Amino acid sequence: INVRRSLRDIALRSFVTAEASYTEAHRVQNNGLIVRTSQDETRVDLGIDNNFDGLIQRVLLEWIENDLLMHQLTGANLLPLANIKLDWQITDARARRSSPNTRSYRYNENRDGEFELNPFGNEPNIEFADLIDDSRVYRVGATLPFDFSSKVVGQFAAGYEAIDRDRDSSIRRFTYRLFPADNVRPSFIELQDNTQVTDFYTAIQKQDAYYLEADSTFWNTLRVTLGMRQEKNLQEVITDSPFENVQPDVATLDTDDRLPAAALTWFINDSHQLRVSFAETVA
Repeated sequence: INVRRSLRDIALRSFVTAEASYTEAHRVQNNGLIVRTSQDETRVDLGIDNNFDGLIQRVLLEWIENDLLMHQLTGANLLPLANIKLDWQITDARARRSSPNTRSYRYNENRDGEFELNPFGNEPNIEFADLIDDSRVYRVGATLPFDFSSKVVGQFAAGYEAIDRDRDSSIRRFTYRLFPADNVRPSFIELQDNTQVTDFYTAIQKQDAYYLEADSTFWNTLRVTLGMRQEKNLQEVITDSPFENVQPDVATLDTDDRLPAAALTWFINDSHQLRVSFAETVA
């Protein structure tokens, strides 16, 4: 029926880059990125519940911090042997999301029209969440141009890519109850741990990929591109329960895919072309 919301955002961003080159044949670039954002949210929802005769009010108090730290080194080298161009990249990044004290409450309307804390269900809730992602990416590619004649030109390309990611995630959930004084001794609070066995987990991804490509143009009229990518991918998720005597659950995805691609382009004139392509990708 009614929603009141307050948001406060704080952001810090910094990007630094430096480049060095030796003649036009060799270039190295160093990039650094830092991003930090914080968000403070207060939200009050007023509405109805089919299981309760009267209005209910939900209150959310949440503070979220997001951090990203990335370092990237890239380079391009033109080798004197057959004018081979070499491009490479190394990227190391860490991202983190932290929600250190998320609280949610529910209040029920009483007969006097006042709102009081809901004594039933799993509220109030308190959550402590933390997630860390680490990523490392390595890429290298080589391009060899060829010119058999003035009417047949193109290039061969080959490359390799390696991706290594890992994640560590944890959520701790608590609920507390305030008991009426006529039932138990005054000021008695029960704190209940509602953490699930799947709220703590680690995950990894390891991917190795190779590709080959041939791109040729005939008589400035017809362009043919053929390529193949071989991709090996391993993903694994393991629950890491904070409780004793709980066996971890393991989910694994191990694939090895060969992904062909082909394209045919007909340059009809300077402003019109007809293109037909085919490619396989990993869904």
